[in-house]
Amino acid sequence: MSDDPPSGAPAPPPESAARGHLSPSERFFARMAAAQTVTAVVAVLISCAAMYAAWTQADATRVQLEAQTWPRIVSYVNMNADAGRTESFEFVIANHGVGPAEIRAMRIMLDGEPVTSFQDIFDRMGEADGAERSYSYVAGRIFAPGESASVLSVRGAGEAARLMAVIGVMEAELCFCSILDRCWLAGPEAYTPVERCPDYGGAQFRNQPGL
Repeated sequence: MSDDPPSGAPAPPPESAARGHLSPSERFFARMAAAQTVTAVVAVLISCAAMYAAWTQADATRVQLEAQTWPRIVSYVNMNADAGRTESFEFVIANHGVGPAEIRAMRIMLDGEPVTSFQDIFDRMGEADGAERSYSYVAGRIFAPGESASVLSVRGAGEAARLMAVIGVMEAELCFCSILDRCWLAGPEAYTPVERCPDYGGAQFRNQPGL
């Protein structure tokens, strides 16, 4: 009886495959597949590292840019009196930061009531002979780094006293922003970062009456 397989039956696998061994060509293609897998994994890792480096660099650049454009609005008062009772009072706003500052919102409260212009304060002071009174606009103003402005001033006998009597209990709050649209709310006690400047509505301080 013949040991040949029946006609049409599949040929038995090679002896090396039957024993679980790979032929040289199969080992070559297996090594190629493994090498391609390692290469792909390395490429993914390199891409992730590059993305992280780019993100870190972008974040560092953003922080550096914010530091280079950081504004800081401050306010202070100059008041003088000489022997002749000629008194002066000056309210100054200045930018002590390193970047421009845009004042977008401002509110002034006197005894709990909103005052919408410096002229309102002068009206409360009443008339006085020889008095010199002036004010400058604030709302919407852009202060360059190092710039300061006398936004309210009076001069004359008794003027400082009259002004102080009117603004004895005054609360001022203003919101300013950098050129990168980062904003801060400057209140009586602290500076607070805010997403956007508040809308004070009818209490919004204006540069002039009716504006």
